[in-house]
Amino acid sequence: MSAETLRPIADFPAPVDPSALDAKADLAWIEVECLLVDESYQRGTDERAAQALLQRIASTFSWRRFGALVVAPAPDQWPQKFVVIDGQHRAAAAKARGISAVPCVVISAEGTEAPSAFSAINRDRRALTSLALFHASLAAGDADSIAIRATADEVGVTILRSMRLPGHAKPGETAAVGALRRVMTERGAGVLARVLRALRGAEFAPISGVQILALAELLCAEELNTDLPADAEVARCMRDNWPAIVDAAMLLRLDSDQPKTRCTAIEIGRACRGADS
Repeated sequence: MSAETLRPIADFPAPVDPSALDAKADLAWIEVECLLVDESYQRGTDERAAQALLQRIASTFSWRRFGALVVAPAPDQWPQKFVVIDGQHRAAAAKARGISAVPCVVISAEGTEAPSAFSAINRDRRALTSLALFHASLAAGDADSIAIRATADEVGVTILRSMRLPGHAKPGETAAVGALRRVMTERGAGVLARVLRALRGAEFAPISGVQILALAELLCAEELNTDLPADAEVARCMRDNWPAIVDAAMLLRLDSDQPKTRCTAIEIGRACRGADS
């Protein structure tokens, strides 16, 4: 975070009627022992996935990423207790760490209003994209993310901050951060630079994850890369024959049950040897 990256909260252009607001929520630190879960609409915590989530939150617990729970007063409870609408896994993880009280947003919700609030919170929550997570890790100083961007910068490839509409990407742009990270982790910066340099030279717009992974597979697998032309020629062959390569790889995958990346690499090699012969 720096002064150069900070901006005010965006203005909302559509008119909003302030009189339509419901009662203002309260903020409070509430004892974990005073929190209840309504099993009529909340997920259980006995399933393997839920247990894994609880373990992850508890083992990496940090107030910096905890976030306030959303709760509502429970009916007919004395002393007063509260129904957790959003955050039951965080509350359970806090309890496992021996934390006695957690921050809560206390709303007014009676009857069906509580499950309706639960649905709205989860429906309206915008999941972070892999691109957003990548750029957040960059800002946090993550060494692997920094190395990936440095490698991309070195060969003139731009890692987008958000997805472009179809047909609006420019040559050398990519949003395939998952593929970039996989190649960096499994094959190293040298291979990643070699792959991106070739695809950048062929002016793919954008450079896709399948193209990155398949070209890395082709260049690194000795049984596949025999008699290949130069990297730049391979990338140009990919560009000129990409729809046919994708179709052939799909058929090969159906026939051989090999992974998509492997099938695509095989078909790139076949197309390039045919073009070179």
